[in-house]
Amino acid sequence: MSGARPGWLAYLLVAVLAATAIGRPVLPVDETRYAGVAWEMLQRGDFLVPWQNAAPYSHKPPLLFWLMQAGWAVFGVNEWWPRAVPALFAAGGLWLVAALARELWPERRQLAQLAPLVLAGCVLWTYFVGAIMFDMMIAFFVLLGWFGLARAWRGAPAGGFALFALGLGGALMSKGPVALLHLLPPALLAPWWLRTQPVRWRRWYLGVALGVVAGAALVLAWAIPAGFAGGDDYRRAIFWGQTSGRITESFAHRRPVWYYLPLLPLILAPWALWPRFYLAARGLAWREPQMRFLLVAALVPLAGLSLISGKQAQYLLPEFALFAVLVARALDEVPAARPQRWSLAVPAMLLALCGVAFAVAAVRLSGAAPDPEARLAAAGAGLFVIACAAVLAWRRPADPAAQVRDLACAFVAAIAAVQLSAGVLLRDAYDLRPVAQRIRALQDRGVPVANEGKYHGQFHFPGRLLEPIDVIQSEQVQAWLDAHPGGRVLAYFRDDAYRGPGRVELVQRYRGQRLGFVSGRAP
Repeated sequence: MSGARPGWLAYLLVAVLAATAIGRPVLPVDETRYAGVAWEMLQRGDFLVPWQNAAPYSHKPPLLFWLMQAGWAVFGVNEWWPRAVPALFAAGGLWLVAALARELWPERRQLAQLAPLVLAGCVLWTYFVGAIMFDMMIAFFVLLGWFGLARAWRGAPAGGFALFALGLGGALMSKGPVALLHLLPPALLAPWWLRTQPVRWRRWYLGVALGVVAGAALVLAWAIPAGFAGGDDYRRAIFWGQTSGRITESFAHRRPVWYYLPLLPLILAPWALWPRFYLAARGLAWREPQMRFLLVAALVPLAGLSLISGKQAQYLLPEFALFAVLVARALDEVPAARPQRWSLAVPAMLLALCGVAFAVAAVRLSGAAPDPEARLAAAGAGLFVIACAAVLAWRRPADPAAQVRDLACAFVAAIAAVQLSAGVLLRDAYDLRPVAQRIRALQDRGVPVANEGKYHGQFHFPGRLLEPIDVIQSEQVQAWLDAHPGGRVLAYFRDDAYRGPGRVELVQRYRGQRLGFVSGRAP
C-alpha cells in the first residue's frame, strides 16, 4: 500500500477538534457538574474527597478532578484547560493505538500509520476529544492495558504486565470498576485467542493476577483514606453502592439490552458505512491470534455493557480503538493498484445528507431565538458540511491510504464546523454564565439562593460559587421564600409564563424550558 505517512495528521485533527470545542459553552448537566466538582474541591482544599454542593460526590473517582486542578494551579482557573485534559488523553490514545497495531502486527508497518487516522475520524470519538467527561481518559488507560497484554504475549512479560497494571489502575481511577469489564476478558481468555501459540500459562496468569492486584492497589491507595474521610455513606457508595446500582438498576441512562446494536453503524461512522471496508474485510484471516484478540477485547465488553442497566454510547469508546485497528488491518490487504474510486460515494452522500439535516434542524431550532447569529451559524455549518462532502466525492483517490486520509479529514472538518456553530447555537439555552454570575452576586451580598428540584451542580463552576445552594422541591418554594425574606429560588418551567408562588425575574431559556429567579416580593 502506497501513500504518504498519515500518522502526524491524526494529531493535527485532534488539535483542530480541541480548538473548536473551546468555542462552545461548558454544557449542563454533565460538563458543568464535573467542572463544578473540581472547582469545589479546589476551594475547600480537599484533594481526597470530591465534593458537590457541600456534600461528598461519590459517583466518580477523582482523577479527572485532580488533573483539572493541576492545570488551574499552573494556568489559573479557566474554561479551556478542562477541555484540554480529554484532548491530551485523545492524543495519547492515538499514540497507543499505533503502538498496539505495531505490537500485534510488527511486520505490517502501514497499520501503525492508518489506525490513528481511522480512530481520529470516528464520529463519536471526535466529539469526546473536547468533552469534559471521563470517557476519553478511560479509553486511554484501557488501551494502555491492552498494549501491555500484547507486549506480554510478544515476549516481554514483565514490562507488559506492568503496563497492564498501570492501565488497569488508571482506568479504575478514571471511571471505577467498569475498567475490569474492558481489560479482564482478553487477559483471562488468552487460551482461546492464543491457542495456536506456545505460552507458559502459569506464568501468564500469575502476571495477570499480579497486574490486577497492583492496579487495585493504586485505586485503594486513594479509596481507603477517602472512604474514612468522606463518612459512612460515602464509603458505602464508593465501595459498593454505585457499582451494584449501575449493574442492576441504574439511577440514570437505563436502556434495553439491545440498545447498542442499532447504534453501532452510526457511532462507528464513517468507517462502518464505507463499502470498501467490508469488501476488504472478506480477506482477513479471522483465525489468527491477533484477530481473535480484537474480537475478545471488543465483543465481550459489548455484551457485558449491554447487560448492565445504565448505557450510553460513549461507554464503548475504548473499543473504538480496536475497531480502528481492524479497519487498518483490513485495508492493508487491499492492493493499491486495484482502483475503487466509487467507494467514497456512499460516505460522501451520507455526509451531505447530514449537512442538509443539520442546517434544516438547527435553523428551525434557532428560529425561536431572537439572536439572528444562531440562524446564520446553523446555515453556515450545514453548508460547510455539504461542501466537505462535495470535496470528498470530487477527489476520489484510488489508493486506500489516501481514501482513509480524505475520509478522516472530511468528517473531522465537518464536525469542527458544527462545534464552532454550537458556540452560537447553544449560547441562549446552555450558557449558564449569566445566571451563575447572578447567583454569585446574590451570595456575595448575603442573599440566600435555592434550587427547585434536583441540583446537578451546574452553577458552581460557571459562577465560581463559594457557597452551597439550598435544594428544595416544588411544593416547598412558598415555605422557603417565607423563611428567607429577600431570598431567590431558581425555578424551572416549560410554559412562557411562570405560574408558581412569588415573582419571577431574569428568565432565561434552559435546555428546552425556562429558568428564572423567583422572589417572595409581590408583583
